[in-house]
Amino acid sequence: MSNPVTCSSCGTPIPSADEHRGQHISCPQCGATISVRASFSTSTARRRSGAISRPRTVSVLAVYNVVQGVFAIIAGLSPDSFFDELGVGPAVMAFGVVFGLLFFACAVGLWLLKPWGRVLQVVLAIIGLIGFPVATVLSVMILVYMLRTDVKAVFSGRQGEELTPEEQAALAARPSTYDQVLSGCLITVIILATVAFVVMLIARVAMTALEDSIDSRRSERSVAENAPQAFFENAIDTIRSKQSAAEIRTLGTAVEAYKLDNGSYPPGLRSADELAEYLVPEYLRRRWTTDGWDRGFVVSSADDGSWIEIVSLGSDGLEGDRPGGPTNDPDADIVFRNGEFIQWPAAMDE
Repeated sequence: MSNPVTCSSCGTPIPSADEHRGQHISCPQCGATISVRASFSTSTARRRSGAISRPRTVSVLAVYNVVQGVFAIIAGLSPDSFFDELGVGPAVMAFGVVFGLLFFACAVGLWLLKPWGRVLQVVLAIIGLIGFPVATVLSVMILVYMLRTDVKAVFSGRQGEELTPEEQAALAARPSTYDQVLSGCLITVIILATVAFVVMLIARVAMTALEDSIDSRRSERSVAENAPQAFFENAIDTIRSKQSAAEIRTLGTAVEAYKLDNGSYPPGLRSADELAEYLVPEYLRRRWTTDGWDRGFVVSSADDGSWIEIVSLGSDGLEGDRPGGPTNDPDADIVFRNGEFIQWPAAMDE
């Protein structure tokens, strides 16, 4: 196939210039000297060899599919709580990830001009028709483009003389105004989607920081508002713990006096009222049966009177662990056994 050279003086084409590449020849019409290039450009060589290059619109479509894939996967991995409430959160997640992978596969197929890439793009464009209005318009434009004769030829896998005259003519007419319009629309969508994603990301980070700041201030305010009340309640519990321990000491002193007179503790006790029957009025002037929180003492003794235990269950009124020794916990039990404290409020030592 010859590469014609045109005379710069009279405009006469010289079709046999290939035979004189790298030489100077004379124009047969006007006699002017013409320099013939020794080689042709890469694009000229490609056209002469029949190789089909990837159209710019197809490249833009590949990038467009990558952007859609990223958005689909992000949407799938972070579904709205509305779907979780409906119980379809995992299904939405799987749907988004699968479509994201399909978009990525389509991008690869388009970039490599694979026949299956064109088929996958047509399928995805058909599905995209439901995304009214923007996705619908773009999908229609993509379908029109992918079903054209020249685009079919690009993805046919055939080269040069293998193409039909109709396909060769369609390829020669590229690029068309339609290609430029479609590429422009896709590039615009890609830019807007990228900007929207960045803005949404910045807004999400800012909103999270704002929520954390608000929660922190609320927590600080709550602590500040509750601090006086908590201090007051702790002070009251400390006073009641000391009061309970003092009352238990009074009961213990009376019990020890009873033991001195009778040789053993009151036998088989199960309550503070039963203990009071043994101690009032000879050893106590009145009945000491409740602690500082106005709850009854827990009293028990051996059936043979060999031991006795008097307990206050603390501010929570529940039996807890008894490691022994002084404690600052107002919920801790106060335990008196056989004439001495086993566990007591640390405030008693102050």
